[in-house]
Order: sequence, then C-alpha cells, then structure tokens
Amino acid sequence: MRGGGLEGVRLLDSALEREIYSLDQAEVPAELRRLFLRKPVAMVAQPRSEEEIVRVLRHAEEHHLPVVPRGAASSPYGGALPVRGGIVLDLSLLRTIVAFDPEAGVVTVEGGVRWADLDQFLAGNGYALRSHPTSWWSTVAGWLNTGGYGLYSLGFGSFASQIAWIRVVDFNGTRTLAGGDEAFRYYVHTEGQMGVVAQVGLSVRPRPAAQRPLLFTYPDPEEALMDARSIAETWDPVHMTYYDPHRLGELNALQEREVLDEAHSLLVVTEEGEGKPKDAGSVEGVLAEPYQASFLWEHRFFPMQVKRLGPGILGAETLLPLTSIPAYLARAEGLAARFDASLAHEGHLVSPTEALLISSFLTDPRDLERYLPHIALVLLLHEAGIRAGGRAYGVGIWNRPFLRTRYSRRDMRAYRAYKRQVDPKNLLNPGKAFDPGADPFLPRWSISSFFLAPLLARAAGRLLPRNPLGQPSAPMLHDLAPPGLEGPTDEDLRSAAECAHCGACITVCPAYLADKTELVTARGKLLVMEKMARGEAMEGEGARQIFDCIHCAACSNVCQSAIDLVPVWDRLENLVARRYGKPREQIEAFVKRVEAEEEYHDLVNRGLAYPVQTPRGRRPDV
Repeated sequence: MRGGGLEGVRLLDSALEREIYSLDQAEVPAELRRLFLRKPVAMVAQPRSEEEIVRVLRHAEEHHLPVVPRGAASSPYGGALPVRGGIVLDLSLLRTIVAFDPEAGVVTVEGGVRWADLDQFLAGNGYALRSHPTSWWSTVAGWLNTGGYGLYSLGFGSFASQIAWIRVVDFNGTRTLAGGDEAFRYYVHTEGQMGVVAQVGLSVRPRPAAQRPLLFTYPDPEEALMDARSIAETWDPVHMTYYDPHRLGELNALQEREVLDEAHSLLVVTEEGEGKPKDAGSVEGVLAEPYQASFLWEHRFFPMQVKRLGPGILGAETLLPLTSIPAYLARAEGLAARFDASLAHEGHLVSPTEALLISSFLTDPRDLERYLPHIALVLLLHEAGIRAGGRAYGVGIWNRPFLRTRYSRRDMRAYRAYKRQVDPKNLLNPGKAFDPGADPFLPRWSISSFFLAPLLARAAGRLLPRNPLGQPSAPMLHDLAPPGLEGPTDEDLRSAAECAHCGACITVCPAYLADKTELVTARGKLLVMEKMARGEAMEGEGARQIFDCIHCAACSNVCQSAIDLVPVWDRLENLVARRYGKPREQIEAFVKRVEAEEEYHDLVNRGLAYPVQTPRGRRPDV
C-alpha cells in the first residue's frame, strides 16, 4: 500500500497509530466504538502540500478506499471518525501561514493552522481574529468543517461569513471558491464530505486597544435572558455568555474556593470603540466585582477543565431562541434527575435572539453501568432542545437522528446532489450526513425515555461482564489487567480518564514536532496506558516510541485538566520497559533530534517547555 503513487507522502501505519487516529474528543466505550468503526483504517496519510493531497485522493479512488479528512479531532460528534475504514487524511502538517495582506485585512493559511498560532502571528502585526472557537488548539479548516459559532460570534457573525475564499481538493483536482460563490456553502459544516479544505483566506481586523468584561447576576434565567437581548441590541457588545449557578459552582469547585457568586449570570464583553455601555443602573442585573468578570473571561479557552471533577463529562449543544431557553432548562432538569445527573448550562449568544446552549454533566466513562444511561441522557437533552424550538449544532455520527433540524428536505436534496457530482464513488468521509446509504444508529422517534430504557438494558446485558449472580456488572479498567501482570496505578488511570482529548498538548509537544505522530503525545500515551490496563499487547515499535519524550512538562503546562503528567510518563516508561525493554540508543538519538528542532527552542523561550531533561536525570533505570 505504500506504493501506488504515494512515494514521498508521509504515512503512518502501525496498529497503535491507526487506532489513535480513529478517535476524536468523545469518550465512547470501546465496546460501543466497535459497533460503528467496523473496518480498520488502512493507513494515516500526512500530506505536506496540495499536490500530495491530490496524490492521496487518486490512490484512494484507484483502490476504492474511503478518505476521512482530520484536523485536531477536537469535536465530540464523530465527524472525523473513519466509520468505513480507509485512509485518515491528517492535515496537521499543513500549518503554514502563507500570506498576510493588512490593507485587505485578509490572512491566507493552510488548513492545518491552529488558532492559537494564528492569533499569535496576528498579534505581532497589530491584528486580531474575528470569531473563533474556544478550542484554541483546533485547526482553521477543522472549524470550517464542523463548527461555525464561538467567541465573538455575537459581534462578528459566524465563521463562514468571515471567509474571503477557500482552496479545496477533490477527485477532480484543486480549485478556489470565493465566499460568495454558490458552491461555497457545500463546504461549510459538512465535515469534509465534499472535498478537502487545503487553504483558507480569512478576514481579520485591527487589534482592539482594550476589552472590558462585565458580569451581571440575576435571580432567575428569565430575567437574565431578557436582559441579554436588551444589552445585545443597545450596547453593541462583541461577546456575551449566560451561565447558570451550577456551572459557576463547578468553576468554584475547581478553585477550591468561592471566586464567583453562584447565580444566573451574564458575562458581557465590549471593546474600545465597539461597545456603548450605559450606566450599570439601567441594567436589571447586579454588577459583580471586576475581578470576577476577568476570572470568567480569562477561562474562556478552557471549557473542558471541569472534566477533572468527573473524571468524565458529557453534554448537548443546541442552538436555541433566547425565549425558549427557560422552558428547555426546566425540561432538562427533570430529565437529569431521572438519570441521577446534575446539569450545568452556559449559552453563547450568536445573535440578539439566539444562543448556542451547552448543557453538560459529570460522569465516569470507566463505569459502563452508569455511563451507558448517561449517553442516553445526551440524546434526550438534544431532543428536549429541539422540541423547545432549537436545532442541532453538530451532526457527525451521534446527532444524525437530528439531521433534519439542521437541514431542510430541499437542502438535503441539494447537498446530496452536489456530493454525487464531486464524489461519485462516495469516498469522501462516507457514512455521514450526506451519504444516502447511511442511516442513523437510532431513528429520532425512538429517542424518548420510553424507548431508550429497554434499549439500554439490552445493551448493558451484551456489553457488561456478568457477576457470580448472573447480573451485569461494570468493571473499572484496573480490574481488566491479567493476573500477575503489573499494570498502571489507579491514580494514572484516573489521569487518563481526566484527559480532555482537546489536543492542546499536541501543539507544544517537542516529541510530536520531531516524530509527527500523536502516539508520542499525551493523548496518545494515555490511550496506551488504558490498553496496558486491559492487558492488550503492543507492537514492539509502538512500545518503543513511548520513550520518545524529554519530560519537558509542556503537556502539563497547557493541560486543561491540570494533570501533572511527567510523573505519569515516568511510571508508564517503567511499565513498558519491564514488558518490552528500554531502547537506550533510540532515546539518545531522539534527544539529539529534538535539540535540533528550532520550534523546540522557541517553546523553551516562551516558557511552555522546560529544557531537555537527560534520560539519567528523569528516567529511572530499569
């Protein structure tokens, strides 16, 4: 498979790498994943140019292999999952900022550019992004394919409205589409089902001189949301978020002190020259202390940090009219009570009348007996939001029952007709929304407590092992390791469960910069740890790559879950060394490669990574 026109294209094909690149941010039990990922991935291709993307697509067409574009895989909806195997097209090496035209206010980037890197570049030139996601380490093309609303969408609109043009690659070659072209809409929020977005021309703005976050508290959600519309229409804010008391309580719990008043709240952000704030007395809410508003605003890039309290988190994202949110909240609380879950809500206004409402709750993915019903609760929350007048935000695999709330029948016909035109063999990310042969795993009519309860009972009976009384029981990971074989500690397995799978560690990992595979990053190594806990064997080469780590602590420094990962890597390497041996020459050669990387020294200078720790100083001899 390495031939056939792919000479020179970087390919990853070890079993571990193919598994890692088959996952996204969602915590789906392996037993359930097997129901959807029925065919193994043949390889992971990492193109470094549009020409290499073309060659991969030609190879796929010749061998009739599906191709699934992948960015940071930071969406939880399964849009980047290779449900029919084939080739995962990892675009993360396409991360060059190609050009910047200050006069036109347009920056040209490759699709794999991360938002944090782009913002740093623009800041150095006195410019700023318009709207962008809270997942600061996701990719530009990834958000075009899967998202659209985020920070500053209230002030500057959806991401699609800010795109000057895109370069797309499909089986017919490469072409450029302007933001106003008729075909442009087929590449927005469509998860790479029509083509591969290789470059984006993105409109940017002069950097504001100052921002002003203000926090107001209210006795109930109705009053908060009524005030939200009034503020949005009269102040001209760039961003506004509604928080419920439970969400603020979670943030207090993380700080282990009461930083925020646990009340229904609005965080309003204005910019110098943009907002027109009136006197605080003309607002119905009570103005909170400035440090409380600043605290909330500074935490905007860490939406998954509450996962530490779980150590898992699940939730639903729905676009809802502001007037419908109170009724939805009441219905959602009733559903959560039946599943022994405590909901936390936050809503990002995308217009003066609509918000992207996120309802989340803590769970434990290690306990299947509890986790399976919680997955059902996610579906029920989406259904409740739609019945309240909302529509699904993401689709992917898990939200396919709600596809028609996102697209009308007329739109579906148009999108499927366009897909047949550009992808006649249905090889681009098949099994998703616009594949007429892919049915949702559940029809929407079945998403009710009446139907889901017996379904889950049957699933639990099939997926969970039996106890001595013949009843299903949910094992923890450490219970699965074979007797007599040393495995990870409970503390390390909890660290694996706390991982937010956000991809932040990838962007700052010197090992990833040198090896260019997620296997050597925190996200990859924690997966290896879980596999070892289950007693699964690893390939020798994959096991040895675990030692490609200089213990620089960059992963810990950016970790949303604030996991102290360096001691975890010490223990993991000891376990791997006892089972597979320790490749000392490989370690020495790896350290030399890292020290030769200019990007590594940049990370050290920025304080994100510590200087190389010698193997003797940081790796116990085994």
